[in-house]
Amino acid sequence: MIEEYEHKVKQFKAEEKLRYKEIEEKNKRKRKILDDAGYNTTLIDKLEKEDSEAFLKTLSSRREALINRKSVLATELQSRHFYTEILNDESRKTMQPFGACLMASDQKLLDNIEGVRGNPWILPYDPSKIDIKDSGSIDIWCWQAYGGPPPTTANIWFNFVPNSTGLWNLSAIIAFHGFYILRSDDSWYNCRRAWVKLTAKMWVHQYAWQPVKKFTLLDKSETNANYTKLFDSTEWLDTTAVLKAGDLAWILVTFEVEGFGEGSGTYGELNFKDGSANYVLPVLATASPA
Repeated sequence: MIEEYEHKVKQFKAEEKLRYKEIEEKNKRKRKILDDAGYNTTLIDKLEKEDSEAFLKTLSSRREALINRKSVLATELQSRHFYTEILNDESRKTMQPFGACLMASDQKLLDNIEGVRGNPWILPYDPSKIDIKDSGSIDIWCWQAYGGPPPTTANIWFNFVPNSTGLWNLSAIIAFHGFYILRSDDSWYNCRRAWVKLTAKMWVHQYAWQPVKKFTLLDKSETNANYTKLFDSTEWLDTTAVLKAGDLAWILVTFEVEGFGEGSGTYGELNFKDGSANYVLPVLATASPA
């Protein structure tokens, strides 16, 4: 998975150099069309710049309030103990996270996380709490297709040994605490758009990978927006797998965090990282015979 992600990042960066040249050339042609039609593109640029600067001033104060909000981590750690007690019995196994791997197209998105580092990944020393975010934007005009970088990705591993052969029900309880920012002011000449997206996948492996199950947890795309919102949600992800007794089985939960904006002055951010109150907590995983 790391190799596949590294390939995506290298491919994106190689294509990005070519895209920027293409974007620059197309923007010049579009600007000429507007100039020839009698529109004052210099004034449009001035208004765009002023609008963007005003947004950046308010962004820092908005983020500060979201980053400094009160953390509920202590309460959730108590909940983890509670769930472990009530869900762990003779017919059901409970598991704590065994390990994790975070991957990002920009290493800045993974700063201040302790762990074994590579490029573009990190194996955090503590897989029981995940810090992850994604943000960005690209300055383009209308009629310009653009593919953003690979989303920031987290892989969380659980393992157990089945005590019976057959179909098993598997669940992962993941608590998300964070916020998102969307900024986009669409008009006829700029075609702005900003979005945030949180998706998850769940795999099971014993001898071979079994079919993946996918989940969409958040999907917001706006052409006209200027707001910040909290995202606090505990998700129960579930799947089934046929397993054999006595041999180690692995559960892999992968989630992708994406925030991006297309157009001058746009911005998208999905943040489960900054401050003590924003994080992803893999509460636990459970396994029981069907």
